[in-house]
Amino acid sequence: MVNYTHMKESGPLDGKYRKPKTEHDEPNADIDLVLPENIGQDLVLPENRRSDEEKKQDLARAFDTTPDRISVNEEEALSGKIRYHNGSLWLDGLTSAEGFTLPEEISGSLHLGRLTSAKGLTLPRKIGGHLDLGGLKSAEKLILPREIGSDLWLDGITFAEGLTLPEEISGSLHLSSLTSAKGLTLPRNIGGSIHLSRLTSAEGLILPREIGGHLDLGGLSSAKGLTLPRNIGGSLWLDNLTSAEGFTLPEEINGSLHLSSLTFVEGLRLPKKIGGHLDLRGLTSAKGLTLPEEIGNGLDIYGLNTIQGITYWPSKIGGVIYANKALPDNEREELEKRYPGQVHYG
Repeated sequence: MVNYTHMKESGPLDGKYRKPKTEHDEPNADIDLVLPENIGQDLVLPENRRSDEEKKQDLARAFDTTPDRISVNEEEALSGKIRYHNGSLWLDGLTSAEGFTLPEEISGSLHLGRLTSAKGLTLPRKIGGHLDLGGLKSAEKLILPREIGSDLWLDGITFAEGLTLPEEISGSLHLSSLTSAKGLTLPRNIGGSIHLSRLTSAEGLILPREIGGHLDLGGLSSAKGLTLPRNIGGSLWLDNLTSAEGFTLPEEINGSLHLSSLTFVEGLRLPKKIGGHLDLRGLTSAKGLTLPEEIGNGLDIYGLNTIQGITYWPSKIGGVIYANKALPDNEREELEKRYPGQVHYG
């Protein structure tokens, strides 16, 4: 049986995420290169004839400043007088923020993954790409940019006191070491995912009404006080919940729904539509279980010794159905007739 609990789309939540490169990390991509399908002789590529100085002049006009306040490399960017940096800054070698001044604005990403303290750190007002501060252990003295164009990495912070997040993050928010929501005010709009995998209690947690990507609350042991978003664009992890009481699921989840620790269905009202996989492997009783009208990519009911009590089966389930080989013969026959070629026993 496939273990879906740890197959998280964004990577392992207990380890360090690998930051994907984006267009923001390619500062010198000035042209789109399209090659012909067939090349019959030597191919000579034209050089990029726009010098750094010409680029600076263009950007200086756009930002109403002088060319000497535009940077195109790391040395220039850390000179202390830069209004705008064209490109990304990979400063993962720095362990202290003291002794350098960052640009006021960066078009790409800013990587400061080894900083453990925000002391002396003045971040740009605007960052067009990712902001990686995954090494910070505390939000003390941390003032974040007003705008972040992609992901915000704060993997190392274990408590939210003193943390003020931007009102909007276009990408994902990574707070995978946070164990309490006390003092946490999340952005009103998050275009990507929210990773709160070690949060053990929902007390004080106010989630946005909509999330464009995944929502990982896999560490919650109780749903008391939990109000979920109305719309979740990706998957929802509630792996650690043993009871469905105290929360209401959205009517539709575009990704997968992970409820692998639920043992009974009392109080459970599943979404009408799940675009991905539905993980109910922990159920020991199906009494009163109403399945969604649509399941796009598989169903895990491996823990059930009988499927009697399921009040509704969808007409179609995409992917594989994981069931227990201990099911009675007549129930196995019924399941295989309903979903031919899709049932896998373990």
